[in-house]
Amino acid sequence: MDKTQQPQDDFGAFLSSMNRAMKQERTSKSQTSIRIVRYLAHNNDARIENIMMSVRSSFSDFSEGLNELSEAGLVKVDDDEAGSIIELTDEGQRWAQTMIDYDDDGEEL
Repeated sequence: MDKTQQPQDDFGAFLSSMNRAMKQERTSKSQTSIRIVRYLAHNNDARIENIMMSVRSSFSDFSEGLNELSEAGLVKVDDDEAGSIIELTDEGQRWAQTMIDYDDDGEEL
């Protein structure tokens, strides 16, 4: 089976998306993408304006963080007449769950 035929819901795909996200995060100017995932980890999905208010970063950092997460396949953006809704993909939910478990241990990212 070649790479294009592999199911998206396997551990290898999850590790690949994590690697892409972490590699992109290392080159990012801020921790905005991590803050977006942490917010969505507790809220599942949210309107973009609510996330922006909670994340408290510049618009350019927020846009960059959101693009990094979208390109890594961790979030998806759905537009409707009232605005945009951001939600975690299946892979993003796995990553977010890891972050929640880490946060529950009292550790800070």
